[in-house]
Amino acid sequence: MQKLVAVLIAIATVLISIYYQQHFVMKEDTKRRAWLTLLVNEEYVPGVLALVRSLKRAKSMYPLVVLLVSDQLSAEVQEMILNEGYLVRPVETIYPTQKPGNLAFQRLTHAWTKLH
Repeated sequence: MQKLVAVLIAIATVLISIYYQQHFVMKEDTKRRAWLTLLVNEEYVPGVLALVRSLKRAKSMYPLVVLLVSDQLSAEVQEMILNEGYLVRPVETIYPTQKPGNLAFQRLTHAWTKLH
């Protein structure tokens, strides 16, 4: 099921990149623009790789920055992401409460981490 979600995310990313092609045109003020994605666990690695391939295929002028939740990823995956040449920023998980197990909706655990 989770692999299906990763594939669906990859497909949605491709469709969105096709739709928003005007954002891939070189502009004068590209210095402070980038595509950001959050990699929270190893199940999302195929989605990140699909995103990178889509951005390269579309000839994006903006770099991709991968926010890595390093305590959730193996050293091998972190090394693979670094070796691919992506800009990487390690981040810590942000929880809405002091007790991570007290979340009402476990599926939203990493939603707060996007606030980095």
